[in-house]
Amino acid sequence: MDEKKLFKIRDETSNTFCLAKFHEASIWVYSGKIASCHYTPFIQVGNTVDTFYNPTEKREQQKKMLAGEQPPACDSCWRYENLGLRSDRTRKSLSFTNHLAAEDYKNPNYVFKPKALELAFQNTCNLACSYCSPQFSTSWINDIKVNGVYQGIITDDRRHYQKDINELNEMIDPPDMTLFWEWFESVATSLESIRVSGGEPLMHEEVFRVFEMMTEMNSDIECVIHSNLCQKPVIMDRFFDKISGLTNLRMNISNESANETAEFIREGMVYAEWLENIERLANSTVKEFSVSTTVSAIALQSLEQMYLDIITIRNRSKVKPYISINMVDKPDFQGFACLTREERDFYINKYTKFYESIKDELLPVEHEHCARLLKFLDEGFIKETQPQLRKDSDIFFEQYTQRRNKPDNLAKYIGLK
Repeated sequence: MDEKKLFKIRDETSNTFCLAKFHEASIWVYSGKIASCHYTPFIQVGNTVDTFYNPTEKREQQKKMLAGEQPPACDSCWRYENLGLRSDRTRKSLSFTNHLAAEDYKNPNYVFKPKALELAFQNTCNLACSYCSPQFSTSWINDIKVNGVYQGIITDDRRHYQKDINELNEMIDPPDMTLFWEWFESVATSLESIRVSGGEPLMHEEVFRVFEMMTEMNSDIECVIHSNLCQKPVIMDRFFDKISGLTNLRMNISNESANETAEFIREGMVYAEWLENIERLANSTVKEFSVSTTVSAIALQSLEQMYLDIITIRNRSKVKPYISINMVDKPDFQGFACLTREERDFYINKYTKFYESIKDELLPVEHEHCARLLKFLDEGFIKETQPQLRKDSDIFFEQYTQRRNKPDNLAKYIGLK
């Protein structure tokens, strides 16, 4: 969709209007939760085919948006826009081919269908990344089962690591899978894009069922797979076989650092094996893929090396992977918010020089993302609670290193290095 069309529908609805609130969803099927995008808090899915994607709480958020309000659930986008940056609200809206009439969006009983859909069937995952949580990774659940909850953290408002097993179990309310598949079949042919995530989707049987269904029903759909790509060759072989009938396959591969720092943050990763899988993917039939980052304060220690490794691979491969930059949003104490002003200036200087040194190797989309990182280091997530956030970071990583048998010096890399 072009910007002229987007601005027209905003004029006819609301200046705070976002198409993702009506036509996009991430659904964690294993827990029965849905969110309009990966930034917004999740809510419970509906219990009928018509309400599965249109539960009451989501209707209330849409109503506020149509009234020109800024729903708190969408706070991440408002923060980007307050910095003068293009938010994902605009990015996502422009990604859709078309939209409905303004009257349909204003109709409180309209049964909206997704154009872009992300499905996570299980939270089974072979990694336990430091900024993730037990809600999204069974490896994280095992940490809590064995060692109990993390202690002494004050600023984690979502309590990522402070929910015990009983509380985690109470959060899971999976839908009737017969209902899910009935609903999915009713929307499959109208989808413009489908994403699968997890946990780690290449470990989930339901994902391969989706591949088969979409090959039969909508083989030209943009199919996007979010994977850590930390899988053994036998799993990669099966994956390449099952997606052979999809003509528009794209992948987002997660990682945000290199070598020992990557393996510290992404518990269970072997960085050298990950690079081998990246190169294999870059010479496959996949149409496009990115390395999608979730940059934390610690990741800044070796993010530049990951750029160099990816550039080396794309210079000799058929498909050219690009790096997209996103920052840790929650928990705050692992993001840039825990950095002092001196540390922010150090990293601004470091990455300004680094990006300048590789500017001729960067793809156009990467230039924008590099500027985004520098802008957030300079102005984003600056909070008066920084001293407490740093204290909580130290408290968390002290326990993290002990539980995961990690070198404790890496936890201190948040500072100048």
